[in-house]
Amino acid sequence: MIPKNDMKAWGWDKHWDDLWQSAVDSPTSAEPGRVISESRGAFEVVHPSGLSRATPIGRLRKKGQLWPAVGDWVRIELHSGGAQMTQVLPRRTCLQRKAAGETEDIQILAANIDRVFVVTSLNSDLNVRRLERFFVAARDSGAAVSLILTKADLVTADDIQRLLSEFRSRFSEELDVHQTSTQNGLGIEALLRLCQTGNPTSVFLGTSGVGKSSLVNALLGQNIQLTATIRNDDDKGRHTTTGRNALQIPGGGIIIDTPGIRELQLTDVTETVDEAFQDIEALVLQCKFTNCTHEKEKGCAIQAALASGALSADRLLSYQKLKAEAEARAKRTKRR
Repeated sequence: MIPKNDMKAWGWDKHWDDLWQSAVDSPTSAEPGRVISESRGAFEVVHPSGLSRATPIGRLRKKGQLWPAVGDWVRIELHSGGAQMTQVLPRRTCLQRKAAGETEDIQILAANIDRVFVVTSLNSDLNVRRLERFFVAARDSGAAVSLILTKADLVTADDIQRLLSEFRSRFSEELDVHQTSTQNGLGIEALLRLCQTGNPTSVFLGTSGVGKSSLVNALLGQNIQLTATIRNDDDKGRHTTTGRNALQIPGGGIIIDTPGIRELQLTDVTETVDEAFQDIEALVLQCKFTNCTHEKEKGCAIQAALASGALSADRLLSYQKLKAEAEARAKRTKRR
């Protein structure tokens, strides 16, 4: 056991205290705790008495019950044989995706987060259409969203300004962007202040090898996460984080680091897709016919925007793919 924990340092506030008092039946053996680690179905929970490996009780697998994820606040009961998670408190926010494969299950990547940092490196791994997908999922979480550009020492200032212009035209003119380099310290102090102010919980979302682990180490001030160098043959990094972990930043704030995501399949995020592509949605309303397929019809505002250069074919393709995926998911959800 570790010394008695200050749960406020892990994000406990009046909101959670009120939920605990009103929604939890709390015998003397029960304590509130936060899930800070999950790997292959094993959970670690920090609670006032210490740190325990806790097992979820079976009824949490029933439909309508919440299965624990990193960032969740839970009710645990401490026994001589170990600790059990008996309830997951209602989530304030959550970052999720459709689980891989044919299943319709939803995988929670992080719960009760205040900010999602979408992380991409400025080497050849940069993929703007993939970033659009990540941004849709991040905005759907209910948390604030920022973009982190890692490995800024690998490109010129002109290249960065060109990319910033493209990102803001695609995502938002008010997009919160941070240029960073763990090699020369660029942007680390400013990012650290954002991660500390107000003791927020932040999650880092990105593909393998974009430098998330190096960035987490820089923010923590120590080498907590394993890192790997870029491969010389394809200019990509190697995956190093193997589980989801919540880590405290010295001076305040919590970081949830997740393994690199090779594929992010969306859940029912139709409205979020519409919000992410408001420029295209506005053009759709300007089409002459309400049933316009945006291919060869006269009076199609989409085709006119493509012809004038106001809309790129790449962005339209990304919108169409994400919209179709979200709508298909929504239909399958309604049939169940």
